[in-house]
Amino acid sequence: MPPTSIPSYLDSLREKWKTIPFAIDDRVRTADLLSLDDATLFEHWEKARNASVEGSRVNDVRGWYQLVYRDWCRGRKILDMGCGMGIDCIHFAENGARVTFVDIVRSNVDLVRRICRIKGIEQSCSFLVMNNVDDLAKLDRDYDAVLGIGSLMHAPLDVVKPEFDALTACLKPEGGRFIMHAYPKKRWEREGSLPFHQWGEKTDGPGTPWAEWYDADKLIDALRPARFELVYYCEYRHGDMNCIDLVRSGPQQVLPADSVLFARADLAQAVTHWEGASLQQGSAGLHLTTGPGCWNYAAEIPLTASGEIPTKKRFRLRAKASAQQGEIGVGILSNDGQRFLLELRFDPRSDQEQVSAEVGGLENIKSLIVRNTCRDHQPSTAIVEDVGLYCY
Repeated sequence: MPPTSIPSYLDSLREKWKTIPFAIDDRVRTADLLSLDDATLFEHWEKARNASVEGSRVNDVRGWYQLVYRDWCRGRKILDMGCGMGIDCIHFAENGARVTFVDIVRSNVDLVRRICRIKGIEQSCSFLVMNNVDDLAKLDRDYDAVLGIGSLMHAPLDVVKPEFDALTACLKPEGGRFIMHAYPKKRWEREGSLPFHQWGEKTDGPGTPWAEWYDADKLIDALRPARFELVYYCEYRHGDMNCIDLVRSGPQQVLPADSVLFARADLAQAVTHWEGASLQQGSAGLHLTTGPGCWNYAAEIPLTASGEIPTKKRFRLRAKASAQQGEIGVGILSNDGQRFLLELRFDPRSDQEQVSAEVGGLENIKSLIVRNTCRDHQPSTAIVEDVGLYCY
C-alpha cells in the first residue's frame, strides 16, 4: 500500500524522482548528469530538449505548448512546480519570463540552476528546494502562473491538497493561471481502471507510489475554496496526457452596505414560452429544466418593484440558485432585448449565492430571463430560490 502522510509521500516521491524523464522515453539520474563537465552536461541537456521539442513527435510531446505559451509568458512571473530538467520553463525564461524553479529533489534544482548559468539566464531566475510544503510559504504572492507539467498527480488528493492551497496562495488573487498537465481519465480507463497506487507503476515505472487522473472539473474542485474557471483543455500524446489551463476568478462580489432592495423576482409568476423548457413550483423554489440548446431561454420571471429608484441609480443583481446539471444564467436583458446587462451563472460547482458587478440604467426593467448557458448543448436543471435587484 502507498504511504499515507505528507512527509512519507514526499520521501517516496523524492526517491522516485531522483531519476527523471530524459529525451522522450529514456530516464536518467540528475546526480549523474551533475557529475559531467559543463560542455558535456549541456550537450546531454540539449539532446533531451531537441528530442522532445524539435523532434518528429513535436506535437505529441512538449513543443506545441511551448509555442502556445511562449509569448504569453514573456514579462510574466512563473512558478515551475516540479521542474525536473527544466526544459519547459528554461525556454520561457530565455524568452523573457521570470521563473522560479521548484522541486522536491535537490539534484534536480541544482541541474536546472547550472543549465541556467550556462545559458546566461541565472540572474533572471530563482530556485527553491521544497523539503516540505511549508517551504512554499517562502515564495512571493504575485505569480502570474503556476505550471505543474506532469508533477502534481502523484499523490492522493487529500495528501496533495495542502500543496494545492499553498501554490494557489502564490498566485495573483485575480487573473492568476494554474496550468497543470496530467493523465486523463480516459487513459486510466483504457489501462484497466487500476487502483491509483497500482497505476503509478504502470504509468511511470517501479517505485512510483501513485498516479491519479485529472480533468478540469476535478482540478477546479481540488483548488477550492479559491475560485477558478476553465480557459483551455486538450489531450495530447495520443490521449496519454492532458493540458488543463485555469484562471483565478476575483473575490466574490458583495452588496454595498447602503444597498436597498429595489425589485424582487416573483418566482410564483414565472412562465416559459420556449420549447423543451419546463417549470415547477416547489418548497425550495422554482425548479426548472431548460431545452438542450446553448443560450436557449427557459423562463421569464416578473420583477416586482419595492420602491423608488434612488438618485445614484447603481444596481447589482443578487441570486440564490443551484444547478444540478449543466449551467444556467440568471440575468436582465437590455431594453432592446439585444444583450444581457447583468447575468449570474450557476453550475454544480458554483457558489449558490452570487452578486453581480454593478451597472446603471435599469429604470425600465420588468423581468428576468433564465437561460441555458451549457456549452455542451445539453439540458440544464436547476432550482432558483430567490432573485433581487438592489440599488444604492
